[in-house]
Amino acid sequence: MLELICLFLSFRFQPIVPRYNNKLALHTTFLAHKLSSKIIPENVTYFSLRELMTYSHGSDDIECIFEYRPAKYMFGSTNYGDIPNIFNAADDCGWDIIAPGYEKFETGKNFKISSIYNILLLQNGNHKLAVKIQCEKKFSAEQAKKEMKLFAKTYRKYTSVRCKWLYPLN
Repeated sequence: MLELICLFLSFRFQPIVPRYNNKLALHTTFLAHKLSSKIIPENVTYFSLRELMTYSHGSDDIECIFEYRPAKYMFGSTNYGDIPNIFNAADDCGWDIIAPGYEKFETGKNFKISSIYNILLLQNGNHKLAVKIQCEKKFSAEQAKKEMKLFAKTYRKYTSVRCKWLYPLN
């Protein structure tokens, strides 16, 4: 019995209140803490989506790093990575980004973000940012649109998390 009580106390209660189609969807999730705690670097800033958008409009020094992932976890994107020093409280990791419409970028290298042009809103708060990169590579808007549609569809398929792009992909 004591083990059950200890197990229950190790769960963190996290309410999630997303809005879809102007309807409030309230439900809860229990996220188990791992026995070994995650080490978060000291130079990290936590930004909400609103804070990140405000900060990005006045800054040209936001950098991202693209990472290697197996194809299944790229969710149809060519370039998937994160903003390493700006964390999202939803998952205690850097804000997730994709750079659709470009050829494959080198992984593990820093790139400057020129703009955030769309946001994939997720029911669990772990939103994804579609970004443009300051680089010599050519950007294709048509390819970006296709890649973003595929990303949302594939992400929902593999994670069962509802998602929707903030700006329509006409």
